[in-house]
Amino acid sequence: MSSKDDNTQNTLLKAMRSSWETYMAAWNATDSGEREQLLAQATVDDSNYIDPNVELSGHKALMEYMVEFHQQMPDCRFILTRYIAHHYKSIAVWDLQDNDGNTLSTGMSYGAYNTQGKLTAEHGFFDIA
Repeated sequence: MSSKDDNTQNTLLKAMRSSWETYMAAWNATDSGEREQLLAQATVDDSNYIDPNVELSGHKALMEYMVEFHQQMPDCRFILTRYIAHHYKSIAVWDLQDNDGNTLSTGMSYGAYNTQGKLTAEHGFFDIA
């Protein structure tokens, strides 16, 4: 692989990581305007979201689901503990923590990205209580 290819790959991986971190920030945001802005930065408009409870498409549906999450789990947030990526795909390991920093759950998410490094699909894996 040439130096130019390495630079292009590194730039893409950085964009993917940035999109994932912004996506997690959207999950943690409690303000709907901030959440909408973060989600638009991190994902394509028609991104697909799947977890054990739902299968959704698009920003509006995902934002509504995020609101439900905050209603059910007030003062909780996601903390990224590991992230690995290659070839437009990523795996992220995360903890769901309460306001005191106690880990309530651990999960893993899969992400797929476009050529600009924006998320096109997000799949969450976690135990259902």
